[in-house]
Amino acid sequence: MEPYRLRLDNDLVFSTVDHWKNLLAPVLTRGESDLELDFGSVTMVDSKGFGFLINVFTQLSMKGRKLKIIRVRDDLFQLFRTMRMDQHFTIEAGSH
Repeated sequence: MEPYRLRLDNDLVFSTVDHWKNLLAPVLTRGESDLELDFGSVTMVDSKGFGFLINVFTQLSMKGRKLKIIRVRDDLFQLFRTMRMDQHFTIEAGSH
């Protein structure tokens, strides 16, 4: 089954997390496929954004599904690795 793919068109920060949470709620509760988030347009992730990603990962993994984040800017990619998030889900650096 192909993963559900979502392109984030702005940063994953305090002011945007509720939007993404509402958008992904049906995918997380009723979906069966893995989730792929395209971070090509994301330039910043704050603590609420990281908390949101961990919550998404947890919900997916409880159902045997996977989270993958693609096209992550180099600076964010390094931050994800520093925070060891790459040990929980797949993170791919990529072109923007």
